[in-house]
Amino acid sequence: MAKNLDDLNASLFSAKDGVAACHAINKLTKHAKKGEDQAKSVLADYACNGSINHMREHACSCLASVVTESDAELAALFRKGLSDPDLRYWSILGYLRCVGKGAYKELTEIARDKSIRLNDRAHALKCLATSSKQPFDRNLPSDPGHWKENDLRLSEVIAWEKGGYQEGQGFSEPIRHPALDKPTTAFERIVSRLDKKLAKKRQERQDLADPTDWLALPAPEDIERIKARWKLPSVYLDFLLTLRNMAQVSGISAESPSRSVRSWRRWQSDGRQGSPG
Repeated sequence: MAKNLDDLNASLFSAKDGVAACHAINKLTKHAKKGEDQAKSVLADYACNGSINHMREHACSCLASVVTESDAELAALFRKGLSDPDLRYWSILGYLRCVGKGAYKELTEIARDKSIRLNDRAHALKCLATSSKQPFDRNLPSDPGHWKENDLRLSEVIAWEKGGYQEGQGFSEPIRHPALDKPTTAFERIVSRLDKKLAKKRQERQDLADPTDWLALPAPEDIERIKARWKLPSVYLDFLLTLRNMAQVSGISAESPSRSVRSWRRWQSDGRQGSPG
């Protein structure tokens, strides 16, 4: 194994183009995910000293995704990266993963510093929200790269800082209809099968601040917005209305528009045309 990692190290630092470097970084990341400290060290070395700038950033992002608080020796690397515009975005995540709550002060300062790129400040706030379970990211896109300046809830962050960085309660999962787990009609069985497929996607990745791949209960205003934006096939509209009727019969209240019909929201935010399939 060591020889293989040595070969990858040599391949990475001798790479003359991004394709070759990326290939080596991705292989090293697979080893790092298995707990190989040498692979993490190579990624850290390239993030600091690599010759291809955008691949330095890629190495930093890969390293940030695999470190834990047991990798305290890498905290200094990420802390230094907080002041490097090329590495700051992913150093925010890496530093937080290495030192936990000990990173809150620095990340709060980044979020408040208007001389820093909005993208980095938004990522700092998103990471703080996720780690602390505070709702700073409520009703915002999962990717902070889509946030605007007025999306940064800095007054809340400042109050949270003054209060000693208290942990919040996080977000609840969207309400699911009971028939998804215990279908009785032919229609419910079809929808239940669809939900099982979506559940696999939810297990892969899920951000409950902006939940996706859920068959959430549509609110009336959601359906009206969809009808106003698209001319839907009748079967698609029947599907949404049937879900709504199922909820009414069971006495379940639909959640707010921000939590329901997630596929529609993704289409709306992307500005796509056609039906939200």
